[in-house]
Amino acid sequence: MQNLVDQVCEESGLSVGEVEAAVEKLATMLRSIPATMMYHYLGPEVEQFYSETGLRDSDAFHRLVLSKLIDSFDTDQLPLRLPDSMAALYAAEFARIRRNLEGADFAFSWDNDLFAKDMAIASGRLIPAGPGLLEISGVPRSLLFKRGIGQFFRFLAMLLFGLGGRAPLLTIHIHLSNVQLFNPEGWEKSYKVIGEILELNPEMKGLMRHAWFFDPVIAEISPKLAYLREIPEQFGAGIYYHSDEDADSGALLRSARRRALFEAGEYTPRVYYLLWPRERLIRYARTL
Repeated sequence: MQNLVDQVCEESGLSVGEVEAAVEKLATMLRSIPATMMYHYLGPEVEQFYSETGLRDSDAFHRLVLSKLIDSFDTDQLPLRLPDSMAALYAAEFARIRRNLEGADFAFSWDNDLFAKDMAIASGRLIPAGPGLLEISGVPRSLLFKRGIGQFFRFLAMLLFGLGGRAPLLTIHIHLSNVQLFNPEGWEKSYKVIGEILELNPEMKGLMRHAWFFDPVIAEISPKLAYLREIPEQFGAGIYYHSDEDADSGALLRSARRRALFEAGEYTPRVYYLLWPRERLIRYARTL
């Protein structure tokens, strides 16, 4: 790590002591960001810090901060109570991040979404769950008005009688650093952990996800992905339309068939929200 400190000193003109203080300061600020803020949110204090230090684009500095966050990580400071099974998940994440820290093929920049997620894991704002990363959030009210009177009443019933409110919920972000776990077995393990977390945190009203692969037409176009929607639905989750997407949709990145159908005007990627009340998800998790 001393080589990294020396590199930051050379880049910034700061002394060794000033670099070490800057690492500690940014690590503390990142840990202090409310857990309900999106994982890539930095806030005015962090932006001011970067403005004053000129370290925003320093790869070496961000390596030092990420290493500091891992070394000082404390599960007692997390916003949720976690089951003992989480220890292995965190160990795997930190081992993966440390491998990146030792290499040269990873961009330690806020422009890299994978880096932003790693910083959020190490600072306690994202919780690893296999192929997904958990965050505390709330259901957008806009779903009430997205698809006519039918969805309005279905969604309202879910809010009132299923979830019991808009927030707080757990929400999942796809963890592309663990894309090898994106399969039925990986999601079963993820839902089992999520069920355990919900049991330990009764204030959490359930789980929220949103993605193009919850669109019902995916069962016809890409049947191997149908399980992503069908299993939660079988165990009490609700699916609600949110928005159409264009040619930049993730639905078109890994499938020549979906891309061809889109270009032929026969498929429009659509984002749907999945809402899964806590007791229903817990019942499913107990079967795994």
